[in-house]
Amino acid sequence: MRAFAITFFISMTFMIAACSPTTTKPIVRPKPQGSEPAAETKPGSQRSSNQQAAEPDSELQLQALAILEAKCASCHSLNNAQGGFGTVLNVDEMIKTGLYIIPGQANDSEIVKRLAPAGNMPPNGDISESETQTLSTWINEMQVKEVVPLTDRQQVQMIRQDVESNVNIADRISTRYFSLQISNNSGFSEQTRDFMIKAFLKTLNSLSRASTIYKPQAIDESGLLYRVNLRNLLVDAALFDQIIADFYPFSRNFENFGNDPQAAALAADDDFLSTSLGTTNYVLRMDWFNATATLPVIYSQLLGLPETQQELEAQLGVNRLTDIQNNQVMRAGFRNSGVSSQNRMIERIVSSTTNLPFWISYDFADNNEDQQNLFNFPLGPVGAGFDNIAFNQDGGEIIFQLPNGMFGYYLSLANGGAIHKGPTNIVKQDNGPTQFFQQILNGLSCMSCHGQGLLFKKDEIREFATISQDFSQLEKDKIFNLYPNADDIKTMMDQDNQAYFAALSQMGIERGEQDPVDLSYRYYNRNLYREDVRAELGISTAVLDVLLSQEPFKSRWVSIYTNSGSITRQEFNQLFTLAINQIATGALSTVPVLGDHLATPACMTSDLARMEGCTELPVLQ
Repeated sequence: MRAFAITFFISMTFMIAACSPTTTKPIVRPKPQGSEPAAETKPGSQRSSNQQAAEPDSELQLQALAILEAKCASCHSLNNAQGGFGTVLNVDEMIKTGLYIIPGQANDSEIVKRLAPAGNMPPNGDISESETQTLSTWINEMQVKEVVPLTDRQQVQMIRQDVESNVNIADRISTRYFSLQISNNSGFSEQTRDFMIKAFLKTLNSLSRASTIYKPQAIDESGLLYRVNLRNLLVDAALFDQIIADFYPFSRNFENFGNDPQAAALAADDDFLSTSLGTTNYVLRMDWFNATATLPVIYSQLLGLPETQQELEAQLGVNRLTDIQNNQVMRAGFRNSGVSSQNRMIERIVSSTTNLPFWISYDFADNNEDQQNLFNFPLGPVGAGFDNIAFNQDGGEIIFQLPNGMFGYYLSLANGGAIHKGPTNIVKQDNGPTQFFQQILNGLSCMSCHGQGLLFKKDEIREFATISQDFSQLEKDKIFNLYPNADDIKTMMDQDNQAYFAALSQMGIERGEQDPVDLSYRYYNRNLYREDVRAELGISTAVLDVLLSQEPFKSRWVSIYTNSGSITRQEFNQLFTLAINQIATGALSTVPVLGDHLATPACMTSDLARMEGCTELPVLQ
């Protein structure tokens, strides 16, 4: 009886949703008039959780953010999230809560309601009436532009039309589609869409061995659906499909259900596409791809990274020890860097086969141990000559330029073995996603840290060797050959960065803007409110209520009984397949072979170096 009730609800929902147009509409929130109360908006409502601010008056926004930074950020920031609220300078995140900022309605927005004297923030009461008015005016004048999504029927129909019209038969086996509509069937802002597309372009081209930047084509007017030919990335389609089968948690296919002609048409189109393109996973969620293909396991597989540094050097045509012996490398050593409190050395080598740069850092766990002190042992590694003053590193990070100008990344131990995450006693990322526990993950963390390119640090070894009495003249000559003047190494670093910046520019990513891949990861892995869950499942509120009345949803999603509660991405994905298979008329979800790939607390703490264990099969009953 329960299954019948849910099926009835979803059938009605499907019939209504199929009539939705695909447009972009501006939504302007009215300003409150006089003393009249603003219209009621419930936290977590569709408008609250899925819309973001368009650019308001820039001067007004600067004033508002300055007030928030001065009065609130000391207690409510990413580094100090008191009361669980650490997004006071992230306008979009505050809007998505449906609680802290409600565009157009300052009186209902928590950041205004909680202000003194009516509220208790800031605790010392130090906020003026004019500052409160500035915040209120800013929120009241916010506008949002919402992208109206495609339905499943529209999406599959568009893909079929595109395949039949624009993809020749020979290219179909390597053609895949990426969509922004599946992640939120009630729409999201143009702002979100734009940074997700930038993240998508950067992710694709960071996984490419091709010589040019690839910009896939949108097949719909709203820019929600993109066609990609994997051959243009030099990515093998069979390998790609196997990786997706192993890890993709949102696989769905459609079957004819009942006597609904639209469901029958959807199933027929789905069957045509699966057959023509050679995979049931012919369309993927773009938000999942951005956030997951950049995590170490999938990143390594798609980019073809080997299991040892020695193999990587051979693959890239790098002769590191020989080049060190022949003084054909450039080094800079320093006491500490932004990611390490220990001394560190970076080294530039040029590939003998591609003429592309290969940068490697030598990282240490303890400056005080003999060969860990780079100033006393500046030469090496062992085997490159001068072993009596050769350092003994614990590991390193490799950044190599791809043929298209983007960077590839690799983390390794001292013996050259590949690792997925850097030990926090050596390197860490204080401002990374909370799921990483300050660990640096190969792929995504490196893209974020080096979003502005290679980071220059002035060498301190050459000057030290100049005045030191502990090195022979022969040793000093070797040091001076390997550690050039700071201007020389900066010139080469700037040259390598220019190729990277040129590649970003082709994708519409401006130098200095926040890394879109990092933004996309945080967006996908944000907590999901009741409305987000409803939207991701593509169901009505009534169907969600029925679902939440049954186990295991009743127990495991208990926190979204109310609009202001939320669940994690992990908690949602665990039950996604079960939910789809129970409620979606004609839609069936397939479990990934290895499991969903997420940086969960359990997997991040269970293995300090590898992430193969970061997979989790969905709950099926």
